[in-house]
Order: sequence, then structure tokens, then C-alpha cells
Amino acid sequence: MVDREVMIETKKILSDQFSNQAEMIDYIFKGRILDVNKCRIAIIKRYHRKLVESGIPANRARELTAEKFHRSENTIRNMVYDVFYKEIFI
Repeated sequence: MVDREVMIETKKILSDQFSNQAEMIDYIFKGRILDVNKCRIAIIKRYHRKLVESGIPANRARELTAEKFHRSENTIRNMVYDVFYKEIFI
């Protein structure tokens, strides 16, 4: 779990420094505060989860996710089900 005080202070600093959210996000990635690859994985997993929650079968959701993000179905399967990626989410 992320320390609450760290979250509050980070939000305050970044909000004071940037009026534009796009600039703030760009800064966060450039400063390597957030890992681009982990964010990509989290977005892909979320997209897949939303498809499944909407009633699309898991296999079809995996196909659609692979097409949308230009990844193999095997890669999507690993991101969604592999223990290594379990803690990565958004």
C-alpha cells in the first residue's frame, strides 16, 4: 500500500506546479515517477476486464484486446492471468 502522506504531498506538489493535466502526466513519465510499461499493462488489463464485465466471453475479449493494442493473444493472456502482473492495475 502506498503511504497516504506521500500520495497527498505528491498530488499537492504536482497540482501546484502544473495547471494542465497533460503536462503533468508528461512530466511524471519523463521523470520516471511512473513506469510507462506498467501503465500500458494496467490499461490493457483494464480494457480486457471491462470487455469481460460487459458479457463478452474471455477468449473473445482477449482477441479484441490483442487487436486494439497490437499485441499477441498470448501476451494479453499473460498480462491478464500471470501472477507476475497481478499487482499491476488501474
